[in-house]
Amino acid sequence: MIKFIMKSLCLHDVHSLLQGKILLSQINCAEYLLPHVVLQAALDLHTRGTDWFWCSPRLFIDDITGQTLGTASFLPTNDSSVHEIGYGTATEFQGMGIASRGLALMLAGAQAHDSAMRYMAKTAINNLASQRVLEKNGFTPCGKTIDAEDGALVLWSR
Repeated sequence: MIKFIMKSLCLHDVHSLLQGKILLSQINCAEYLLPHVVLQAALDLHTRGTDWFWCSPRLFIDDITGQTLGTASFLPTNDSSVHEIGYGTATEFQGMGIASRGLALMLAGAQAHDSAMRYMAKTAINNLASQRVLEKNGFTPCGKTIDAEDGALVLWSR
């Protein structure tokens, strides 16, 4: 089992990544795990007054090599008492429990930050691995929807 830590990017790091002062390769992170749009969304949310805790992208970093194994973020919803979660694992580390354990770390920190907060997520109907990650972290399916970009999705809540 790969041991890893969760690191929340600080506001300065996000600014530096967006401005090109730091490259994702310098933090051992593949671009598809932390795209520019995620960094910009985090900054935009914070600029609109959201606590940085909820904006900060999280990196799951191999304790020995320093490689980013996966990432996760909280996303705002129309309900201020609910945050959506998004996560991903580097292709070569999928199926090793990185997302399940990383999400557990992220949710434990969130629970300590605000015990009243609730969470939701969306998965593709055929993405059984991602659905299992959510089940392992106490989420239950609560509906289905169709997204213009992502197609048929299962809605999850916790």
